[in-house]
Amino acid sequence: MKEEDSRPLVLHLHTLPWIAGSGLNTFYSMKYLDPKRYRTALACRPGGPLEELVKKSGFAFHPIRHFRSEVSPYHDLAALVEVKRLLNSLRPALLHTHNSKAGFLGRLAARKLPRLKVVHTVHGFAFHSRETPLRRALFRFLERRAFPWADASIVISPALAAWAERAGIAPRTTFRVIWSGIEIESFRNADREAGRQALGLSPETVAVGLVAKLWEGKGHEFLLRVLEQDLGADLKLVFVGTGPLEEYLRRIAGPNVIFTGHRDDIPRITAALDLSVLPSDFEGMGRVLLEAQAAGVPVLANRLGGMVDVVADPDWLLPPRDEVAWRETIRRLVRDPDERRRRGEKGRAFVTERFSAKTMGKQIENIYDEVLGRKVSKNNHGTSTSFVPSVGDKV
Repeated sequence: MKEEDSRPLVLHLHTLPWIAGSGLNTFYSMKYLDPKRYRTALACRPGGPLEELVKKSGFAFHPIRHFRSEVSPYHDLAALVEVKRLLNSLRPALLHTHNSKAGFLGRLAARKLPRLKVVHTVHGFAFHSRETPLRRALFRFLERRAFPWADASIVISPALAAWAERAGIAPRTTFRVIWSGIEIESFRNADREAGRQALGLSPETVAVGLVAKLWEGKGHEFLLRVLEQDLGADLKLVFVGTGPLEEYLRRIAGPNVIFTGHRDDIPRITAALDLSVLPSDFEGMGRVLLEAQAAGVPVLANRLGGMVDVVADPDWLLPPRDEVAWRETIRRLVRDPDERRRRGEKGRAFVTERFSAKTMGKQIENIYDEVLGRKVSKNNHGTSTSFVPSVGDKV
């Protein structure tokens, strides 16, 4: 008879199967959890690269077929039923929810299961400025209702905790701040020349890149407006990723915009860039900024949200939606390779182990131990996850 596995099962619940900020955070939370102490699995909408990555890495995957990013009473209710059935079937010791949709439905499904512990990670809030007032009010209400249903709540930046407090969800000090870690060495050691060859870039070409899902709020169309007069053989705009806006963006972009689609070699593609930009309307943290800095690539971002905490110099932050400031700054950096090199060196030094995926995994494991009443492993030296002030907390 096969001996029963006594390790507690942690089930992660994520909405969409994309490999982006929250998807990578979820995967690294699984990858860097001590396998001698815990089992882990993912439940998510099927059919995307996150599912493939999880399965390839040897973790169990459970489909939630009715998960959708948009509000849909039919699909949302059906997804809730799916999650409840899965929890009753697997009987995990702990449910770790991610994102607004999976976060609310997962916490709701777990309420009638008193032995099940719940940890929720906030990657961002759905009541951002691009939503209508009615939808913002609805999403705020749902987050306030769901907050007490978790045994611990994690935010990936101090700015998110401050935003939650301003929205009346909970005091910022009730959240655990754990940076959404990156695999630092893979970016520090990335092959820049191989990345440039993969993108078809000549040695003379300056590549400005946006690594992000192709959807509303990331700033793709904004960048096209900012750089439409400057793109040519010596300056290329690189959009790295996929998403629902891809067909539209390809239609309005000129021949000097490179669309890479989904890439499995993000470190070398990031290293191939001469400037990494993130003009998002909202970001819980902005992990691609850390990745670019680790690779020695200079960055530019909007002065809002968690982005203010993950750049080496506040001068690298620009006013949101200010086309003049963005255009002038990019033009200046394109003409000045020495300044790009200085910024790249400063950014590389800024990205220390506090931003590593391994550190994140150990900090999360500490929270699991606390919630489940388990003794902390002697090899688990994750640092404190208490709230720390943000440089700027406007989102």
